[in-house]
Amino acid sequence: MSRGGRPAAEGTGTAKRSVTLGLVQMAMGPEREANLERAFALARRARGQGAGLIVFPEIFSGRFFCRELDPRHTALAEPVPGPLCDRLARRSALRRVG
Repeated sequence: MSRGGRPAAEGTGTAKRSVTLGLVQMAMGPEREANLERAFALARRARGQGAGLIVFPEIFSGRFFCRELDPRHTALAEPVPGPLCDRLARRSALRRVG
């Protein structure tokens, strides 16, 4: 695909490639580790069904809290890069997922 999502013109040397997306939908609970394990299990399931790129919900390690502006919630932010990013990268590399 070229920029803008249009197919590349013939003769441009750009090969067409398709990627199967795995879009993870899940309900998050109060326990961070349980949320992560649930997300990873759903990712394994998506990979088993052919997903080459897996997308998680925003803030999947905890409950959604952005309904109000409260400084206490910033303590839940994950550093990027950081431990969760490293964990996701290791799992992705093992399963050859983008």
